[in-house]
Amino acid sequence: MAPSSDVDVESHTPATPKEAFISVMGKDRPGRVCCVGSGETLSTWYKSTAMSSSSEREKIMQEKLKAQEEMVKAQAEEKTQIREKITRLENIATKVDEMSTLVSQIQASQTRTQHVPPAVQSESETNEEADDYSDRDDHVY
Repeated sequence: MAPSSDVDVESHTPATPKEAFISVMGKDRPGRVCCVGSGETLSTWYKSTAMSSSSEREKIMQEKLKAQEEMVKAQAEEKTQIREKITRLENIATKVDEMSTLVSQIQASQTRTQHVPPAVQSESETNEEADDYSDRDDHVY
């Protein structure tokens, strides 16, 4: 039977746990994944899971970005429609101001034509009216 590698043959002292691990698993090679065979690196070991999760994240982020872009486009369109409505309302307000000015001018011209001074009555017409009035007073006791 061959001597075990975890015990020093000459001194019969047990080896350190690190030495025991190295004797069973082999020397540590930087950049390699232990216990999965030769040639496995971190990138090849995690490539399938890391890529799928990162590509899933990328896909989710692209979907979010697309949704945000659509929302921004909708907001821009709504903003454009609001600006057009404001412009139309400003035009209507201008026309209302012009119409109220025109109505004021028409009313002013009508009041000037309606205020014709009354015709001067002759003295005979005024005396007749006074006579009629005085006749009515005679019957009151």
